[in-house]
Amino acid sequence: MPSPICKVDGTITTNGIDCKPGATLNVELVDDTDVSYWSLTCYSTDDQQTIAAINANITVDQITKTATAIIPSTTRGCAIIIQSTVNSGIDLHGIVQPSYTTTFGVFGLSNIGHRLIATKQTTEGNSIFGWIEDLNMILVRDLNKNPDFGANDITTSGPVNCGSIITTDITGYNYFNGYVCYSTRNVDASIETEDTMDMLQNDFAVIITDATVRAPGYHFDEYLPSPTLGRMIIVLNDTTYSVYVYGSASEKVNHRVYFDINPVENRNYGCTLVSDGIDWFLTHPYKAPTP
Repeated sequence: MPSPICKVDGTITTNGIDCKPGATLNVELVDDTDVSYWSLTCYSTDDQQTIAAINANITVDQITKTATAIIPSTTRGCAIIIQSTVNSGIDLHGIVQPSYTTTFGVFGLSNIGHRLIATKQTTEGNSIFGWIEDLNMILVRDLNKNPDFGANDITTSGPVNCGSIITTDITGYNYFNGYVCYSTRNVDASIETEDTMDMLQNDFAVIITDATVRAPGYHFDEYLPSPTLGRMIIVLNDTTYSVYVYGSASEKVNHRVYFDINPVENRNYGCTLVSDGIDWFLTHPYKAPTP
């Protein structure tokens, strides 16, 4: 018996299809046996799209029984319910067959990865829960005003707000706006080599410790990562020796080759540095209290 069930880019449409806005989707029948004619049209959409505009971007090849659909390009996302009908919905005896028609959902995801909901939508997005699952995801997100991003990236191309945060678990540490990192690391200078004392790209603060007795005047060298505009780094010296903080290459540190964190002579035990994308600048040293 002819079937109107479709695949989109090779995926069955049972629970709807997620895609990027602006994408061109390839649609085909799962089985075109005994299908002499196939129509694919927009049945309904969200509140900012029009059925006519979407239908204008759906093209069906009656010979191959394949089709393409161009999804509207919008950061808001879009929800489209598409109707698939084979043989005009009528069998060989001229009797209307409801099973010859079906609908499925195509969802251009919003810039925060959510689906919108279309008018007349029932179970096109989820064969069991319908649009309730999508609605509850939005409600839960709004209730959770202080989310724990855990080991996720936070990426934004503009001012940070709820509409411009995208989380993707990639790096295993918090990476904010491309440069500010949230990872504090303890470096034991008594067991670390010089190379492993270098600041890592995911370091926000490094605390240097040392349990080895060393000669007077001994110092450790700590190298900052490559400078990035707006990047902030904290270095804390929990030893009795100097820590010379250098750039990763030839970058200056507060207009000098290095900054000396000397808890004995200078009484400073740490510093905060910020980068202009070329060099590093001292915002202020952390001073030990006067004995």
